[in-house]
Amino acid sequence: MTTYRVNGRRIDRDEWEKLIEGREGLVAPRVSRFEPMESPVTGKTITSWRERDADMKAADAYDPRDVKSDPAKGRKAQSRDKANGRSESIWK
Repeated sequence: MTTYRVNGRRIDRDEWEKLIEGREGLVAPRVSRFEPMESPVTGKTITSWRERDADMKAADAYDPRDVKSDPAKGRKAQSRDKANGRSESIWK
């Protein structure tokens, strides 16, 4: 007997077929979070993240917002300040 898990409970095939009855024509909407933009390098319109990445790679460029930050940077700065005799941070 085939069973399916729906919202944490098991249902059998008959109940599953009743649940999905009439849903064959429904389609999930495709939503893109990328706003089309003009490439600063080539001037062509970029409509996807993949096109943007390819354009950046072709120009041998990078966006600083795409570079991951170093999580230990704060500790390095603190230890450097301590070694230089600074006891308090200016960022309070």
